[in-house]
Amino acid sequence: MRVGVRFGLLLVVSLCAARLGTAQEPRAGATDIFAGLASLQELSADVPPREAQAVWRQEQPPAVRPVAAPPTPLPAVPPDEPLDERPWEQDATDESSVPEPRPRTTGADSLFGTPGNPPSAAIMAEHQPDRFETLYDRVLDLEPDGQNRRLIEQVRDATEATETGVDVTAEEWIHIKNNKTFTWGGRIQGDWVNWANDSDFAGQSNYVEFRRLRLFAAGEGYGVYDYSLELEFAPEVDLQADVVNNHVDLGGFGVELKDAFVGIRDLPRLGYVRFGHIKAPLNLEELTSNRFITFMERSLPHKLVPGRELGAVAYNHTLGQNATWAYGAFFDDLSEASHGIEDDSLGTRLVGRATWTPRYDEPSMGRYMIHTGLAYCYTRPRMRNNPLAPGTEFRPVEFDAPPEIHRGDSLIDTADINTQQYHLLNAELAWVHGPLSLQGELVWASLDRVGGGATDLYGAYAFASYFLTGEHRTYDRTMAVFDRVVPYENFWVVNTPRGRRAGWGAWELAARWSYLDFSDRWGQRLHDLTVGCNWYWNPQTRMMFNWIHPFASNSPVATSPEAEGDVLAMRLQVDF
Repeated sequence: MRVGVRFGLLLVVSLCAARLGTAQEPRAGATDIFAGLASLQELSADVPPREAQAVWRQEQPPAVRPVAAPPTPLPAVPPDEPLDERPWEQDATDESSVPEPRPRTTGADSLFGTPGNPPSAAIMAEHQPDRFETLYDRVLDLEPDGQNRRLIEQVRDATEATETGVDVTAEEWIHIKNNKTFTWGGRIQGDWVNWANDSDFAGQSNYVEFRRLRLFAAGEGYGVYDYSLELEFAPEVDLQADVVNNHVDLGGFGVELKDAFVGIRDLPRLGYVRFGHIKAPLNLEELTSNRFITFMERSLPHKLVPGRELGAVAYNHTLGQNATWAYGAFFDDLSEASHGIEDDSLGTRLVGRATWTPRYDEPSMGRYMIHTGLAYCYTRPRMRNNPLAPGTEFRPVEFDAPPEIHRGDSLIDTADINTQQYHLLNAELAWVHGPLSLQGELVWASLDRVGGGATDLYGAYAFASYFLTGEHRTYDRTMAVFDRVVPYENFWVVNTPRGRRAGWGAWELAARWSYLDFSDRWGQRLHDLTVGCNWYWNPQTRMMFNWIHPFASNSPVATSPEAEGDVLAMRLQVDF
């Protein structure tokens, strides 16, 4: 029978035994009642609770008899019940009249069974959990002490929750916190970018923009479900504002679809599964939210990996969370602005990722940890119309990259490559040692061109960061990504009677080198050196300062085969 029920009954029996007897003067009848409680596992011992309570009260010595209230009157006994089946109605003052505990049954007749004789399937099926509820109620009737009764009730509730679970099928959508129907939030990122030196790149433009303006709604409910919808409100088409009929026309101000999924947890073998518009599980930097990345923009190699796609992903991890794995299937190249694909050829993308954390310091919540990971992606691009040769197979793939800023000309560009299929392999490594952190990744893309031949593209980055104020980068073990930095103290300045007081937030210094190699496409290569400083005002607000130094070989926008430049950038970010 279930271990939780037996443990609960054993605890109840112990409480009643402590109540019934003392070392100095054993009470008459205590032995018999203890034995009767110990035999509660046999469901055939149908002794009415009130009558047994009366026997216990009458056998209690006067010196310790409760004085608060007289014993509860005995309930009326049905007249049609034979007297010989009600031995407790005999002379209660006669100790010999107290019924002896019935002998335990053995083998298939016993609910609990004995060693070597487990209970039969018929017995297990016959006796339902409500029978145990009846036994608990009878034990409660035998225990007059209020504190002990509450403890017995807690044992019963805990046993029921442990053995049968909690029914959550009737729950409606609830907020992750505060029991609200849903939660909402967003992020605001305002950027200023200035080309301090662009002489080698044919005059690049400075700009100021809202890099991201997002709102989201999310929630969970019905026990195992959750959902999220996130939209991007930002001008992406044209930053040149024209005045038309006394109104400012930005040329394009659309809504882009970001997260839009429903998830189901605790599925056997699969774990946690999401359906919808979600990130493909590939590349540590890409999977880490832009709210938590160390630099204003992700490194150059992330241009090779997919972002959000329409499909399904299953996530799972080991019991100790030292290893995770995720895999999914997607349609290729969903337009986030149009929110859909209208084509007979939708394309296919299959992705898998596995990570291992050989070290994670539990007491310090990951202040000392090592992360490793490996991911693979297979893509069959969509069929498009070939404007140069209508009716021929045309599956174009293009990769390009500006320096590590949002807007500007692409310093290297593969142009369209007619590709039957291509493969991506991504390796990850991260090391956190207190305030010091190192992280790097390698990306290799192999494109099988239509008509034969292959094109290989490579990317890599490595960076180091250090918190001057002693904080560390936090890590989400279930999703194998980095999480929010929490300053030891927030930034604030106030005047007090003792003078001005201030908290200075958290300060982080970082440096990164990143690289893209498109040598198979006219010998193009691009390096970026980025130095950054992050000032965390609080866990959800920070300022970021970046200096980016790109140097490119055979760039299509450069004035010379070897070109360099300098960019200064600043961001103010808040999320809520």
